Amino acid sequence: MINIRERMLLSHEEHIAILNALRTGNAENVIKQMDVHFEKGRIELFTP
Repeated sequence: MINIRERMLLSHEEHIAILNALRTGNAENVIKQMDVHFEKGRIELFTP
């Protein structure tokens, strides 16, 4: 299971993009994109 710890406030569209990525197993690519495109902050994914 993947836990998301948020360090910023996300827009609705950003939430949807993250949830869709997690659902499709494409989270790693999305996190890389967010590091580039989302200048407001950063999301870290942690696997237990």
